Amino acid sequence: MSQPPRIYCDRLSKNARRIFSAMDVELLDVPRGADLLWMRRNYELLQYHLDEGQLFNHIPDEFALIDKGELTTQLLACPDNDGGLRRDQFYPETYRLYEPDDRKAFFDQLPEEPKQDEPWILKPTDMSEGKGIAVVWHFDKLRRMYANPRLDDLLRAGRFPRYIAQRYITNPLLLNERKSEIRIYWLIAGLEPLQVLMYPEGTARLTTLPFVMDDFANPLVHVTNVYQQKRHRDYDPEAVLKWDFAHLEAYVTNELGIAAPDYLETRLRPRIRECLAYVVRATLDRLRATPTAGYYFGLYGADFIIDSHLNPWLTEVQRGPGLSYTDPIKKRLVPTLIQQAIEILLDLQRSRRAGDPPSPRNLGQFEWVINEG
Repeated sequence: MSQPPRIYCDRLSKNARRIFSAMDVELLDVPRGADLLWMRRNYELLQYHLDEGQLFNHIPDEFALIDKGELTTQLLACPDNDGGLRRDQFYPETYRLYEPDDRKAFFDQLPEEPKQDEPWILKPTDMSEGKGIAVVWHFDKLRRMYANPRLDDLLRAGRFPRYIAQRYITNPLLLNERKSEIRIYWLIAGLEPLQVLMYPEGTARLTTLPFVMDDFANPLVHVTNVYQQKRHRDYDPEAVLKWDFAHLEAYVTNELGIAAPDYLETRLRPRIRECLAYVVRATLDRLRATPTAGYYFGLYGADFIIDSHLNPWLTEVQRGPGLSYTDPIKKRLVPTLIQQAIEILLDLQRSRRAGDPPSPRNLGQFEWVINEG
């Protein structure tokens, strides 16, 4: 009888451990001897000292994906493919305010008089959960802040936060009159050969209050992150902040009448796969700059604002996206996607160890984005 796969999961990854415990695997207390390592914190040193063929859930330079400034840098440097998806069709106009040339270009293109219907959203490059985000349309204070003659020295010393300025999408798809975004989950299963998959289900996240082009300081109107909604003093615990994709599709087809009944399958998912493929190609040189002992993979989240024309706009990529599943929608979603992702990864590992081309026997519900296997 064959031995079940061995997984080491650190104690901080409580949700992942609970999911692994329901699988036919052996959970180890130490990394040595594990087929797959799943860690949430303090993994930077270990990822360079893997046993031959161990699977590890962090790509060493995934910073190129998850830092908003670095992602912008990689996307700006990546040429569009002739006839293919263009960057400006899925990534909002973005400036890195910590780069002098970008900073000058941003301030130079602003209108002489502030316009409330042309706001920008400021985001710290390395924070998640909507922390530090601000929507602005008056720029005098920002100009003064960035006019500091010591600014570049402070940035180099890490004493001034790195921000990007991203053009605010002023026509978001409104669900029950509220701003929304979608979270999808995707997997870089291997880099050599490149194998990337997307899980077809995700969540639509709504704000608490109806959308208006005003009251920009109010996260209950403008910030779709659930963490930011729930921590606000005026948060309504009865508010419904998440829909599943079936609810989203039914609303845009039946209630709004702006999409065909197969909108998800024929329009939204194909475009998101194109976006993810573009992002991976743009960051691939950085991602492949890794040691060779182990097999590196990453399970990521990606957030998209869908506009009123049903076009998805990528706003960020998350490392180790929230795997809590206390609400009904994520309870149906998260355990299944994690189990299927792990089965795919272990299948690829078996193929490599046998000297065969890496090919999973069963993708579950996952769909290929890129498969060079």
